[in-house]
This record gives sequence, structure tokens and C-alpha cells, in this order.
Amino acid sequence: MTNRDWKYIEPTRGPRFMPGPGIETGYDAQAQLYDLRTDIGEKHNVAAAHPDQVRELQAVLDTYTAAGRAKRGPPAETNNAD
Repeated sequence: MTNRDWKYIEPTRGPRFMPGPGIETGYDAQAQLYDLRTDIGEKHNVAAAHPDQVRELQAVLDTYTAAGRAKRGPPAETNNAD
């Protein structure tokens, strides 16, 4: 989702690239946040540097999902086994 100058992609499971054409899917186990003012190509994930913005956009997405205005992809899986 985008909000002003930010693009947020919540953690989602799935292949990062489509086999064959090698197209990026956007799936990642980590939250993704891009500052579109300085990174229109979405090359630099700045989620770790802006946790407040991640929380704010996740809350907006949660509200949209609860109201039926957005649909989520498959949730990211965490692997705690070492």
C-alpha cells in the first residue's frame, strides 16, 4: 500500500521471483518500506530505519482488511527451529 511518499508491503510468504521471466513478486518474509521521494525504483528497503512508519502503515492496512477494503496474501512463516 502507498501513503503519501511511502510504499509498504507487509511480510508475505511465497517465491521472491517468478520462475522463467525472473519477475520480482514482492513476497518477502520481512516488512518492506520504500521512500518513494528518493527511491522510486524501490531498491532500498528502509523498514528497519523507520519502525514507526511501518507500524502506522500496518495499522492502516489492518483497518482496510477488517473493513473488507483489502485482501491479504499468505502470511509469512517464521522458522524458530535451529
